Amino acid sequence: MIIRLIILGSIILVFFPVDLEADYLTVLNSRLEQNDNTATAGGRTIRWEKSLELMIEQPFGWEKEAIGYSHNIWLDAARYGGVLMFFYLIFITLRFLSKTLNTIKHSKHNLVQLQLLLFTFVTFVIFFVEPILEGLFHIFNFYCLLQGVINHYHIQIHKGRDFET
Repeated sequence: MIIRLIILGSIILVFFPVDLEADYLTVLNSRLEQNDNTATAGGRTIRWEKSLELMIEQPFGWEKEAIGYSHNIWLDAARYGGVLMFFYLIFITLRFLSKTLNTIKHSKHNLVQLQLLLFTFVTFVIFFVEPILEGLFHIFNFYCLLQGVINHYHIQIHKGRDFET
């Protein structure tokens, strides 16, 4: 599987070369060059730290004007709904992650394993750096849909049917 992915990736790079001057690559680079806060992930780590402090000072949530978006789904949930929502979302996230890893571990299909792992990884990366609940809610909807698919697939595996359509 890994060899196939390396060959496929090499073919794609040969026939579709990456233009390093493309807009989608230069936008982030120019944004980071203009700011002095590259080491703090564009100021996100400072917002995360302030959000954790505000969770203690204001456990029922706080106004967006205090620090803006936290750029983290769990911390934004705490801002919006308080500490209780923060811990509830962490509980649900850990439960989903456990079920996802269990499904990947017990699946016999490499392509399904790779897709589930990739989609889960990408959504978590986005969850850590963007305001999801009030900015990119469609990503959260996709993640909920993904978890529904994983839940169904998880049930099918434990019934002894690995992959049914």
